[in-house]
Amino acid sequence: MIWKILLLSSCLLGEHSFLHAQIPPEARSALQNRPYLSVLIYQAETSITAALDIDVVLTNLQSKAFDVDSVAVFLPERMKAIRPTLSAKLIEKVESLPPGSQRTYRLSVPSVEIPWQKYFYETETLLLAPGEYVVKGLVQYHVSGETNIHSMEQTAPITLAPPLSAVVRGGVLGALFLAIFVPAYRKLHAAKTGQPARTEKLLAQAMTFFLAGSVVSTITILLLQRLGNLDLPIIVTVKDYLGGMVIGFFSYKIGDALYGLLFSKE
Repeated sequence: MIWKILLLSSCLLGEHSFLHAQIPPEARSALQNRPYLSVLIYQAETSITAALDIDVVLTNLQSKAFDVDSVAVFLPERMKAIRPTLSAKLIEKVESLPPGSQRTYRLSVPSVEIPWQKYFYETETLLLAPGEYVVKGLVQYHVSGETNIHSMEQTAPITLAPPLSAVVRGGVLGALFLAIFVPAYRKLHAAKTGQPARTEKLLAQAMTFFLAGSVVSTITILLLQRLGNLDLPIIVTVKDYLGGMVIGFFSYKIGDALYGLLFSKE
């Protein structure tokens, strides 16, 4: 019983010394003598294609000087994929960080325009799920006069959403599905009831549904983005291409509602 009390007392009273004894001196020195790292994100728009700035800030509050060997920023995978030429490295040579000083390394992420030729097979923006992602800053440094290189990293959350063009593309795809579904259903229904169905007429209907549905879905998405709420026959949250596809698939009914909204008599 006594040895249990002594063991408990040594753990409670000597916890700091106990932990120090388990860490090698060189590792302990690296933990106690290191700069402070922070990652700051300046974002005007949440669209993945919009421009933004990312700052990696190093602050030396220690009494020793540090030499910064490398600073890098790692973007979310989809964000990097649409900017293949953007370099993650922010410095090309070793830079000194004297005691009491601070350095800021900025990565300016440019905006990106998706070429219209890639609208329907480019997936990095089209399939992006809106939400919170992670940006990581990685710094390698050493204490001035020493050779051991240490690494540290810091993360920061970033909110990303698909661009408006991705939502519109979803609406066009939904209109395409509608253009396939309606003539196909009418063809099957005609065969079931024994009524004749002219292929030329069905193809003309499909083209009409696709063109009209694309226009209606685009108008609806733009109005929802700018006005917020519309009196539509369906309730849907349009944040990505899936929401756009729902709008496109119901574009026939939504078109009636829009027409009544725009041209209803007082």
